[in-house]
Amino acid sequence: LLVNILANCQLRELSLLKCQLTTKLFCQLCLGIGQSSTLESVDFSNNLIDARALKSINIVARYVPQLRYMNLSGNKLSQLDEKTIKLLNQNRKFILINAEPQDS
Repeated sequence: LLVNILANCQLRELSLLKCQLTTKLFCQLCLGIGQSSTLESVDFSNNLIDARALKSINIVARYVPQLRYMNLSGNKLSQLDEKTIKLLNQNRKFILINAEPQDS
C-alpha cells in the first residue's frame, strides 16, 4: 500500500525515522521511491536497515535523479567500505550518512 502511495502522490519529503523499519520493508519502499517523480528527500534514520539493502540503495541513487538526500544514519550500515560509500555518493545526487544506531 505504501509503495502505491509513494508512486502516486506528490510527496517531496518522507520521514520514517525510528520506525523499526526492517531491511525487507526498506527494499520494498525503494520500489515506490523509484516510481515517484517528486520525492526529493527521505529520512530512514535510526531503523533496522543493514548491508543487505545495498542493492536497493544503489538503484535509488542511480535511477532517481530528483532524490537529493537520503538519511540512513543510525542503521547497521557501518560495514560498508569506503569504496562503496564513494560509489553511492558519486554525482552528488545521493548522500549516505553512515553511523551506528543511537540509543534513545
